[in-house]
Amino acid sequence: MRVGRETMRRPILRLGFGGSMLLALVMGWWYFLPTPLFTVPYSTVILDKEGEIMGMTVASDGQYRVSGRGRLSMKYMAALLCFEDKRFLTHSGVDPLAIGRALWLNVRSGSVVSGGSTLTMQVIRLSRDNPPRTIPEKILEMLLAIRLEQSYTKWEILNMYVDHAPFGGNIVGIQAASLKYFNRQPDELSWAEAALLAVLPNAPALMYPGKNMPGLKGKRDALLCELYEQGYFEQGDLEMAMAEPLPEQVYSPECIAPHLLARAYGQRRGEISQTFIDSRLQEQVNGIVRRHIDVLKHNHIYNAAVLVAHIPTGQVRAYVGNGPKVRDDGGNQVDIITSNRSSGSILKPALYALMQQSGYILPGTIVSDVPSRFGGYVPSNFNKDFQGIVPADKALSMSLNIPFVRLLREYGVEHFYDDLKKMGITTLNRKAENYGLSLILGGAECKLWDLCNMYGGMASILRHYNECDGTSFNHEFRRLRLWTDEQVDSVVVQNNVVNAAAVWLTLKALQDVERPDLESGWKNFASSMNLSWKTGTSFGFRDAWAVGVNPE
Repeated sequence: MRVGRETMRRPILRLGFGGSMLLALVMGWWYFLPTPLFTVPYSTVILDKEGEIMGMTVASDGQYRVSGRGRLSMKYMAALLCFEDKRFLTHSGVDPLAIGRALWLNVRSGSVVSGGSTLTMQVIRLSRDNPPRTIPEKILEMLLAIRLEQSYTKWEILNMYVDHAPFGGNIVGIQAASLKYFNRQPDELSWAEAALLAVLPNAPALMYPGKNMPGLKGKRDALLCELYEQGYFEQGDLEMAMAEPLPEQVYSPECIAPHLLARAYGQRRGEISQTFIDSRLQEQVNGIVRRHIDVLKHNHIYNAAVLVAHIPTGQVRAYVGNGPKVRDDGGNQVDIITSNRSSGSILKPALYALMQQSGYILPGTIVSDVPSRFGGYVPSNFNKDFQGIVPADKALSMSLNIPFVRLLREYGVEHFYDDLKKMGITTLNRKAENYGLSLILGGAECKLWDLCNMYGGMASILRHYNECDGTSFNHEFRRLRLWTDEQVDSVVVQNNVVNAAAVWLTLKALQDVERPDLESGWKNFASSMNLSWKTGTSFGFRDAWAVGVNPE
């Protein structure tokens, strides 16, 4: 049988109008639900390595609002469903029984006393910025709620609600409410706290901690009684829960890593970012910096920064971008970790290691420390004294300037400049000849972040060599990492820059650091942790560095 073009077209023509209408209805229904449902801004949040919140900003609209955390406790879920939507897990977005009950109550009272909204309908209402309560709006909410249930799971819908429900003032969402009212995570709430947060969104403008407390307590206690009747806890637990006082203030916990929070705000605004920070260590380092600033401020020194990283993983465990504010113009809001500062002599170990590897020197090679002029450049030592002739390792441990200017002249400024870039120094933004021999004594600027990458990379090379029993010379080190979701491609291979033998000799020399009349007490504890240590001071004492490294 031959089928012509007309025969082929005929079924399509028959279904044209009806099929188009059906397709239009299906497409209209599918795209009836806005995507994304919520377009509100969120707070920037940083978490420590255990997932606990270290700091949080307000969102751009002035609200404390945290996007989905997924840490809802059974207590809060039970209280919320009991108070707001008992059949949430079984209905399809609209609860006919709740609608019927609301109609009966409204007719009986002669005014609107109940809306019969399900949690799904409330999600729709929140996403539409709480429009006026009218019958057409209620019908639209129902249709959108049914559609919402077709695209999202119950758990996802529940999280949408708890992330965007108002809890009084500028506090939005269970995460922010739990932190601000009780200074704890949602999965750590007691029954009384969970019940309070379950009833708060019902009338947040009329009733929240610090306002209309008797009415708020009455609502909370009524919910606790209902939970007791449903068998969630015993009589004694009910009495204890009802005896718990309501919070009367909003917590504003101090951020323990404010400069890291500012960094997250700049790079990951509106996100929840988990870090590798050890909160306990962070607070210890904060205390150390605070004590030093209390002393140094009398010499008009108001700023300090500390970075602590774990060598085997590259994970940053403590991040102090600056000290506490001690005066209005102290500049303590500046994150010094990422700021360009004069390098002083902190780059000398890199040159020492590179010259060891290239065969220019050995630790016992004699170098001259005598008054010298290099064209128009006349360097001097930190203490204005000269040692005559000294072994190279002694010149490094004493941080003598003139021997290292001589070594740099021999190695080559451009050669050293290129190697520094390979070792992670990102701030060399001028040509090598612009720095000249002063490159080794502070003529360049560095970031603390880059220096920790360089020193950590050197220690990592030695560690890698030891773990491979000296059989592998393809040395890898993981660059410093702040965020747990950073890609693994941050691993950088440092082949042919500096080898394990040169690193070992360098770090060995740095275990015997000597600074006459300064920091003499550090050796009392350094030997217990096998610490290699280097300091650096810029011209005019504007910047001072101290970097210590061990296998960990």
